[in-house]
Amino acid sequence: MKKQMLLLCAPLMLAAGAFAQGIRFEEGNWQSVLDKAKKEHKLVYLDVYTTWCGPCKFLATKIFPQKEAGDKFNNLFVNYRIDAEKGEGIGVAKQYAVTGYPTNLFIDPATQAVVYRTVGASTEVSEFVAEADVAIAERNDPMTYDKYQAAFKGGKKDRAFLRAYLEKDKRLNKNNDAVLNAYVAQLPAHPADSELYYLADMMQTVHNNAVPLLAQHKEVFEKKDKDSKYYEGFMSRALYNTMEEAVNTKDESLLAVIGDVKHKYMPFEDEQTLYWIRSQYYEKVGDSVKGFKAASEEADFLVSRPADYYSKKDQEAIAEMRTSLRAQLTMMKVPAEKVDSLIDVNMADPSRLHSASASAANTLNTLAWNVYEQHRNNKAMVGQALKWSEYCVQLAQPLENEWPAYADTHAHLLYAAGRKDEAIRLEQNALDKLRAMQGEGLADYEQSLQQMQDGTL
Repeated sequence: MKKQMLLLCAPLMLAAGAFAQGIRFEEGNWQSVLDKAKKEHKLVYLDVYTTWCGPCKFLATKIFPQKEAGDKFNNLFVNYRIDAEKGEGIGVAKQYAVTGYPTNLFIDPATQAVVYRTVGASTEVSEFVAEADVAIAERNDPMTYDKYQAAFKGGKKDRAFLRAYLEKDKRLNKNNDAVLNAYVAQLPAHPADSELYYLADMMQTVHNNAVPLLAQHKEVFEKKDKDSKYYEGFMSRALYNTMEEAVNTKDESLLAVIGDVKHKYMPFEDEQTLYWIRSQYYEKVGDSVKGFKAASEEADFLVSRPADYYSKKDQEAIAEMRTSLRAQLTMMKVPAEKVDSLIDVNMADPSRLHSASASAANTLNTLAWNVYEQHRNNKAMVGQALKWSEYCVQLAQPLENEWPAYADTHAHLLYAAGRKDEAIRLEQNALDKLRAMQGEGLADYEQSLQQMQDGTL
């Protein structure tokens, strides 16, 4: 009830197709899949998806059911699918550092190591099936990652070797900054466009010499397709990967690197990104003191933005989501005459029409409720959280489904601050709105209201 979470990526509301003669996916748990693959001496093919991911749905409905995919994958692999946001899928996705969807993993069941990985959905079954052949070739490759490491440390740095090493790093999701730096050192000041695209594809973090070179030549990417935001895409991906690297290595100094790169080369990234990355880092490494400080700074930043700032961001997000949905539907070969109506259906949810406002409101609500739960007797902290929850309620006015939960948080903080009458009025308002929309959690709201009235909350 209190920590209302929103799915702000636009899911495609399309029915899933039946799995006819295509890929057979195991029904057991992850361990049973590994055990079966070991017994059969096969790799595991693991499709990591989310329910809101359009390309994931494309794979599930257009690629997996095809006989060509089934003939190849059923013969070579033990196949399994996990939702990265539910059940055991959360842990498995974290184990394999999954940051985009769909992620296709080919895993050695004996070591649970990734043999080969791709991110994204192939648009043709022939492309998808070709990935299986690459995975098998990678499994049989006598040049292991350890051998690449040893050769590199021994001074082997010819161009062909470095390219092979970079591609190996990418397949195995290994940090490749040192190899990338060696490759960049051999390039001329103005590399060919093909080299720039290669660097963009290989670059996994922002902690390397490819970043300034690519930023210097970003017009190459913008010239090809101004609407694709290719440059923004690979730079943002590398930025978030660097945050994950910082967490995994507990290297706090990488936060400064992230901030420097963002300010120098990524003006398109909102300033909130840096606040969010800091709070995420401290939360994930378990530093509660710095984590709360970083989260408070993030909330204060969000409150400092005027309402028209979020309105502008909402409109920008609407345009981007419509473009993204159109691209996904086109990729899925939806008839042109149906595209606009499907986009309208998917954009009808108020949380999508006000996605920037909704995201800020959700963050403020979560942080404010954390203060209520953990520090309700600290008047100074409650006073700070009240500012967050008050602005949250303001931003959430158009969000009918979320507003009662946000108002409930604000009412609890008002009560903790000794403003009992205001708390009761707002909690009653939240309860009335929840009843009107027949929402869940009525009993909790009724109990909270009664406790406020009785003075026992």
